[in-house]
Parts: sequence; structure tokens; C-alpha cells
Amino acid sequence: GFAHEFAPSVIAYAMLDGRLQTQQEGLGSVSATPRVGLLGSIGDQWKSLVSVGYRTYVDGRRSEEPVIKIENRFGGSRTWDIRASYEEHVAREFKVSFSYYW
Repeated sequence: GFAHEFAPSVIAYAMLDGRLQTQQEGLGSVSATPRVGLLGSIGDQWKSLVSVGYRTYVDGRRSEEPVIKIENRFGGSRTWDIRASYEEHVAREFKVSFSYYW
């Protein structure tokens, strides 16, 4: 991938994800997802991520899929944070999570 810092609190990136997935029955799939995104922070307490990609299956047996993710991380501690995220890939998910790190 490639990243560029626009300001001390804003970073843009582009990357290519590769994926090899197996299945119990059948051949599985191979896919590539070109992705662009922005990472930013509003002070030490709030960090955000916006990412957009498009998954393409190499074998062409499955349809192509957009991949969208928006995530906000709240909390400036190294031991905990609260995250709110939205992800769209096949289904739409909204999550709120609390993490504790030790």
C-alpha cells in the first residue's frame, strides 16, 4: 500500500488486499480488494477511519462486492476504548464495542 500524511492528524492511504478463502466442500475463492481510506483524529480522544474498497473475485464465480467501513474510536487511554462502526459488505452492520487492553 501507499500512505500520505496531509496534516499531523490526517493520513490518506491506498492499498490492495488479497484473500484466499477455503471451503469444506468445493474450491473456495481468491479475491483482491483495492481500497482507499482516510485516518484522522480530533485530539487524543477521538480517532476516525473511513475506508472504501471493491472486492473482485479472481475466478469470476462470485459477483463483485463493495466494501465500506466507517469507524470512530473514543478514549485516549492505552488500556481501554469505545468504538462505534458501520460496515457494508454483503450485509450492513452497525457495532458499538468496548475494549480493554492489558
